[in-house]
Order: sequence, then structure tokens, then C-alpha cells
Amino acid sequence: LHDPVPLMAMLAMHTTKIGFVSTLNTSVYPPYLLARVIASLDHLTRGRMGWNIVTGAKSRSAQNLGLPLDVGHDERYNVADDYLQLCRDLWGSWSADAVKMDADSGRFADAAAIAIRDTAGKRFDGTGPLTVPRSPQVQPVIVQAGGSDRGRQFAATHAEVIITHQNTAADMRAFRDDLRARMVSIGRNPDSCKIFFTIKPI
Repeated sequence: LHDPVPLMAMLAMHTTKIGFVSTLNTSVYPPYLLARVIASLDHLTRGRMGWNIVTGAKSRSAQNLGLPLDVGHDERYNVADDYLQLCRDLWGSWSADAVKMDADSGRFADAAAIAIRDTAGKRFDGTGPLTVPRSPQVQPVIVQAGGSDRGRQFAATHAEVIITHQNTAADMRAFRDDLRARMVSIGRNPDSCKIFFTIKPI
């Protein structure tokens, strides 16, 4: 299983209209590193990058990484809420007009247009700003596939694309209705999120 990150950039070189979504784990990647990687890929793909957020890993994967990953299921999503907010702060740390590229003065960017993040009381201490200028999308398309109650709430809150496997049309309809109801309950337009169902043809 090759690392998906360099493959995204390589595939993007040979396409112009296809979007790319890489699965990256909030229990494994430091948030600053992930935000920088995704922003870099969004530049390299000219605004075609997405992030499939996963919050845990199988025990064998954890052993490979030297990590315990024993945080409780729901707590992983609580951490992911703060993790995603930090990434969004980092992606938004460069104002749209921060880059000047002024050859005469040798000035690359306006430091006053690049924000420093206040981390007081946060789970993560990364202050930023990101070392990558604002990317074409500013932030990637957020994809999520949580099926538990807490996972569904996370998806309803953050995702622009939800991927799920349901065995029957009735199950698909029930899942869709549940996610749309959750979005409405938090004041979100349910049409702002697409739900994709995987199939397993036999």
C-alpha cells in the first residue's frame, strides 16, 4: 500500500478535471503537517484536492507507527472536531491579498495579512501561520464516512461529501434522512452535502 499523498500529485499531472481525495488520519498526522500537505496538494492540483477524515486505525497499523491509538471511539471524534478547526484556521491564515510577489522591493508577502492563531484553551498548541500561501480552494473538500452515532454527527457538522455502505434501498433512504435531519438540527442546509453510497456487486 503506497502512501497516497505523493500519488495525488503524480496523478494530478496527467488530469485536468478530476478531483482527488486522500484519506489522512487525525490520530496519526500532526495537524500542522496535514494542513501543510493538503494545502500544497491543493496548489499542485490547481484546486482539486479533498480530504477523507478518519479518526482511528486498526491495532496492527498502530503498531507499525509505534502509537497506542487507544483513545475511546467518541473521544476520537471530539479530538477531530478541534483538529479540523485548527486546520481550517491554518488554511485561512493567509488573506486573499497576502502574496505580493513584488520583484522591485523583493517583498513576497504582506506579513500583516498573515494571521497568528490564538491557541489558549485548545487541544492543540500549533500557532501557525501556515508556511503555504492560501490555496485555490482555501480548504479542501471535506469527506467523511462515519457510521456510528458520533461519526454521523461529525459528518453532519463538517462533511461536504459523506460516503457510506448500506445494503438495501430502504437502509440508504434511512441513512440519508437521518443525516439530513441532523444537518437541519444544527442550522445547516442539507443540500450543501452530497451522500454517496458504495455498492458491492457480486
